Amino acid sequence: MVKITFDKNSDIGSLIKTTSSVLALGFVLITNAFAMEEKKEKVGRISRQTPKKIRIAREEENSKESLSSRKTPMKDKSSALQKRSSEEYYNLGEQYFNGKGVPKDERKALDYFHLAADQGSTDAQMFLGSMYSNGKGVSKDETEATKWYRLAAEKGHILAQYNFGIRCANGRGISGDASEAAKWLRLAAEQGHTLARYKLGDMFSKGIDVRKNDKEATRWYRLAAEQGHAEAEFILSDRYSEGRGVPKNDKKAIKWLHLSADHGCKDAQYNLGRMYEKGCGVRENHYKAVKWFNRAVQQNHADSQFYLGWMYENGLGINKDDKEARKLYQLAANQGHEDAQYRVQFLERQLKKNHKNNSTTAESFSQEYVSNDGEEEVLEDYRLAAEKGNVEAQLKLGDIYCYLDEIEAQKWFKLAAEQGNAEAQFNVGYQYSSLTSRHEKIPENQREAIRWLTKAAEQGLEQAQLILGVLYADDDHRDTKNDGEALKWFKLAAAKGNTMSQRYVSHYTEKGTFY
Repeated sequence: MVKITFDKNSDIGSLIKTTSSVLALGFVLITNAFAMEEKKEKVGRISRQTPKKIRIAREEENSKESLSSRKTPMKDKSSALQKRSSEEYYNLGEQYFNGKGVPKDERKALDYFHLAADQGSTDAQMFLGSMYSNGKGVSKDETEATKWYRLAAEKGHILAQYNFGIRCANGRGISGDASEAAKWLRLAAEQGHTLARYKLGDMFSKGIDVRKNDKEATRWYRLAAEQGHAEAEFILSDRYSEGRGVPKNDKKAIKWLHLSADHGCKDAQYNLGRMYEKGCGVRENHYKAVKWFNRAVQQNHADSQFYLGWMYENGLGINKDDKEARKLYQLAANQGHEDAQYRVQFLERQLKKNHKNNSTTAESFSQEYVSNDGEEEVLEDYRLAAEKGNVEAQLKLGDIYCYLDEIEAQKWFKLAAEQGNAEAQFNVGYQYSSLTSRHEKIPENQREAIRWLTKAAEQGLEQAQLILGVLYADDDHRDTKNDGEALKWFKLAAAKGNTMSQRYVSHYTEKGTFY
């Protein structure tokens, strides 16, 4: 505070002048103080309102040392990046790894996972193991991958236990250790890991890294099978069939075989096809045999390709068709199937002979449009006749395109079917049915199949009546299953001497079921 003194002899004007100067100086100081406080408050508000992403970016820019320059991020506790929880770091790592809400950046993801892992996050440790194993965001390093898998496994992370167990078994990033492999796989299996259970089944079955034990193998296979593991279901079926590690039980063997086949195991699909073909353990049913062979063929199963070819060649459960048989035999032959190689040579000779005999009779269905100058000319003449509505030409084009373009084949079969041709109606219906799942370009449509097959069956086509019965009796399609309709069509086909339909009728009369 400024102290003002004066004596009596002072000039009053001077006194007033001095007082005014002091007051002005005080006003300026007070004004400046208020301005400084207002500026600080404004800066604070702006800082608090800065978006989260901008603050994170600033924190990263202010870091003097790049996190990505080391395997382990910096651990300076004074750093702003260290002021987050392990869960927050893990979530940031996931965001950068997957590019969710931020640009995808595996290097940044790695850094954040390191920060989370250093705080004990088992999910982050597991993620780091995977990134080092696959070279994501960092150079591939099996030893480093194993280190992180182990850290997570020791804290009970189920997937890390499985991965670490497999690494112990294979010696990836660690010296092979049989006892360690079994230990960690068992820990994962006991927590419910399906693949670990299946792997343990294999180890006990074959005596790999553990003492061979069929009962223990079966126990682990069963646990994996009960979780829907297709290969485990197949092996369990085989064990029930042989009585290996469990009492022999054919019903349970078939049950697990069906489940395995439904879940996509091609060996199970092939085995079911063979069982239905021969009537081994099940009622003989060539149409179901074709169905299961078809499914395995889609997975390039050589034996199924051969046997489906055999079904086509002999007209078992499907229309006899040497061209389709040859195509399937060739697929199997390409995989080294010796019997298929022989059948290819045989059918090639037969097909050449038949083609030579048939190529001169093309005008039997339409003299107006067919010439015999060559295959291309004949095909073009068929097309011209078909486009003018000739049913036989439409049917012939459908047959030809079955082996070239199934969509084109369906087009011509439908045109003939719409004109009332029973054979074409049968072909359209059969292509739509679930029995022809190999036709990937044509959607499976049970109701559409039934609609077209009914048209053919009502015209008395025996084959259509039989397959219509099979579709109505099929348990796989609950929405269309109808035993009454199935029995009706089986009886009509049986009356024409169809032996398969006669068996269905007999079985239903005796036991109340078709199978």
